[in-house]
Amino acid sequence: MIQVAGRAGRERAGQVYIQSSVPEHPVFQAIIASDYQAYASVLLAERKQLGLPPYAAQALIKASAKEQSILLAYLRAIKQALNDNATTIETLGPVPLAVEKVNHRYQAQLWLSAGDKKSLQRVLPLLEKIILHFDASGRYKTIIDVDAL
Repeated sequence: MIQVAGRAGRERAGQVYIQSSVPEHPVFQAIIASDYQAYASVLLAERKQLGLPPYAAQALIKASAKEQSILLAYLRAIKQALNDNATTIETLGPVPLAVEKVNHRYQAQLWLSAGDKKSLQRVLPLLEKIILHFDASGRYKTIIDVDAL
């Protein structure tokens, strides 16, 4: 937002409006005060509390298929296999993507989180084997996006 505000007033004086249901949040107060250090401190504290990067390692498994029910079943099978074999990660989903269908293919994702990059990296070879096991026919388009967020 600090960068946006700077660009709004480059050539002539401008204004930036921020709409929020929680304007008293410390992040907005830091933005209003142009206090980058306070802004960064608040965001980093929240990310640490929630287990988000840079305090955790994450990956997304994005997949697509011609039928949504089959796609979600595929991702649920991957999730179950990971939960059975990789105790160092947490999984969430699967869920359809915001743009649910592209080029006649449904899209969905499965989120993975680990306490650190090494734990996530140790799981990736297993994840690749699981994907190959459940998609031997090549029916799905699957991408593993590490540090996606």
